[in-house]
Amino acid sequence: MEFPVTDRVIYDSNPLSEVVFQVRFPRILEIDERLPAEFQKALGPGYPFVETREGVAVPPALAALSPDFVSLQRTHYDFLTEGRETTITLFSEFLAITTRRYDRWETFSSHIESAMAALFGCYTVPMFTRVGLRYVDQISRNKLGIPDTRWSELVKLTALGIVAEDDIPIDDVLELQSATILRLPDDAKATIRTGFGKFEETGDENIFFVDSDFFFDKVVKGKQHAIDLCSSFNRSAGYAFRWFITEQLHQALKPRSP
Repeated sequence: MEFPVTDRVIYDSNPLSEVVFQVRFPRILEIDERLPAEFQKALGPGYPFVETREGVAVPPALAALSPDFVSLQRTHYDFLTEGRETTITLFSEFLAITTRRYDRWETFSSHIESAMAALFGCYTVPMFTRVGLRYVDQISRNKLGIPDTRWSELVKLTALGIVAEDDIPIDDVLELQSATILRLPDDAKATIRTGFGKFEETGDENIFFVDSDFFFDKVVKGKQHAIDLCSSFNRSAGYAFRWFITEQLHQALKPRSP
């Protein structure tokens, strides 16, 4: 499936709450065995902060059976920008970039380029087993100044489920979710989740979200192939989001030419 092509825009009222790039690869023992000092150096001064998190390499139920399993814990290394809005995560089986302040693809892809260059400059990566790009959009009517507008005027009815019915009070819908897995051209796929829910940053307001995960889960060799895949996912994600919303919501988000 391909979503209809639309003109690229940048929204001044940006609905994106999170964007994640991730590539998975066969385990690199070197990342587990020593600190990634060369990786940090390769990233440069744009990522001045580093934090670590421990991840259990076995199911928690097995880890609880014996203290010996503690030694199998592995470390995630998070390298953060000065404002801490973007994080590059290095783990022995994946590289990820997460941002909660996305403005445009060119900015985000520069982080991908930096992280991939550092990865290939410091380690031998024979292949990627999964390449993915995820966009999470959250639509708040209060933030857009249209608190009383019905959702059926803002989002396609097919994405609203029971909320599309006029006699369903939105305040009585505590949560609603649906998930669709789509086949895309060239063996790629997309898992798109839509629904309503309350989030910490929006308090008691019920907001609509579109969580789009575009991915390729077959072998990919070479960093440029992975980057090119994500460039195509970026375009598809934009088309998909535009397909879900109405012209009224499109205008409420204040689109402008990039």
